[in-house]
Amino acid sequence: MKKTKKILFSLLLIFILVEVIFIFPQQIEKLDRESMETADNQKKERVEQKMKGVHLVESQRGARDFELHAEKARGYQQEGDYFLDKVKVQFYNLDANDFTVTGNEGEVDGKTKNIKIKGNVVTKSANGYTFYTDEIFYNFAMRKIISPGKIKMVGPSDDQGEGLKLDGYNMHILVDINEMKIFKDINAFKPMNSNQNLKITSEMATFSGKNKEAHFENNVVLNYGSMLIKGPDCYFVYSGNMKSLERINVKGGVELTDKKRRATSQDLVVDLQKATLRFTGSPKIYQDEDEIAGEEILLLDGGKRLKIQKVKASATQK
Repeated sequence: MKKTKKILFSLLLIFILVEVIFIFPQQIEKLDRESMETADNQKKERVEQKMKGVHLVESQRGARDFELHAEKARGYQQEGDYFLDKVKVQFYNLDANDFTVTGNEGEVDGKTKNIKIKGNVVTKSANGYTFYTDEIFYNFAMRKIISPGKIKMVGPSDDQGEGLKLDGYNMHILVDINEMKIFKDINAFKPMNSNQNLKITSEMATFSGKNKEAHFENNVVLNYGSMLIKGPDCYFVYSGNMKSLERINVKGGVELTDKKRRATSQDLVVDLQKATLRFTGSPKIYQDEDEIAGEEILLLDGGKRLKIQKVKASATQK
């Protein structure tokens, strides 16, 4: 019995040795060969493509979304991702080219169709606004151009002089409604022929791509000549032909101060053509020791003369 067990054990050892020496290496070789073939196939599928003079048109909802040009492009056809050199993208709204972005480098995501452009990025609106940023991102699904960092803006010139010059952070361009928003630390300057140059700060600013009008909001501070004007909302309103900045509307609770006086009201209209300031909505003016109220208060000749409509009260402060 013991002899039989020894024989069986010896046969088992021989079988194991045969498996290890002859069969197992062949299986490993087969697996290695299959892995190499798979890797080769994947490599073939991911062959890098290089192109010159690239032109791509992308549409959604039956209309052109954007048109892309690049001097050079490289990428993988399988993923559809491309890296671009010297890129220009034109963004459309109802087949009108509303915004054009140029930059040194670009990337296109083949799945989402999102775009990234960086390096000396310049974004121009069709009506003359120009934005300088380090990079922009385009969200294809939302049709939104985003630049989260610092931006410099130059507005279109007009009959009053050069365009508005602005510094700020975090720009969003809503292509569908042709609107440009800047969300942080607004500092702007508007040269004027009258030498009553405008300086303005706020927390947020909105510009229209359809006209030249602008809306500043949240903690707005406006310097107009020697006058300091504060309020929550400020609008730059242009003439019908968009060639001249006609007036500035400040709304929602206004305070004006200069060397001579202080004035408060609900609303204020600064007429830049007539050099008048019209206070309405419970207007009051404080000059020397006097407080004067009326239905409407006018500062004429850029603030040199005072006119009050229907004086309501006049009192001496103690």
